[in-house]
Amino acid sequence: MRRTIPALTILAVLIGAPPVLAQYAGTWTGEGYGKCPHPYHSRDQVIYPWQAWEGLIPNAQNEFTGEWVDNDGNQGFFEGAVTYSNANSAEYRGVWGWIDTSVSPPYYKKLGKFYMNFRGASLTCKGEWWLMDGSANGWMKGEIIN
Repeated sequence: MRRTIPALTILAVLIGAPPVLAQYAGTWTGEGYGKCPHPYHSRDQVIYPWQAWEGLIPNAQNEFTGEWVDNDGNQGFFEGAVTYSNANSAEYRGVWGWIDTSVSPPYYKKLGKFYMNFRGASLTCKGEWWLMDGSANGWMKGEIIN
């Protein structure tokens, strides 16, 4: 009898618990603000990381990955993992970088780190990016599109 009550309690909690991140799976899109020095050119040339971005949270909801572009034709990537989640929000942290498309195959250069916080009620997200050395940073926002 002693073992039955705790087992039934655990089972009741698991059956009644809603999936914590179910609403975050899907494709997200948004925009970002800020600039940093171009990774290969002189300091007077810049890139605008996350200026326009699209990312995916798969059904497993363990990662957030995607790509960004800026109006000058620069391209980049990001890849992060979930760091916390609850019924109202989830946060993903990871690395972002620039893609050198002038070589074949393209070269992916990691430039910095980011976090993105997703809100369940509004299905929107906000975050921040920064260079590894902390010399530049910016922010981004977005929403789910499917």
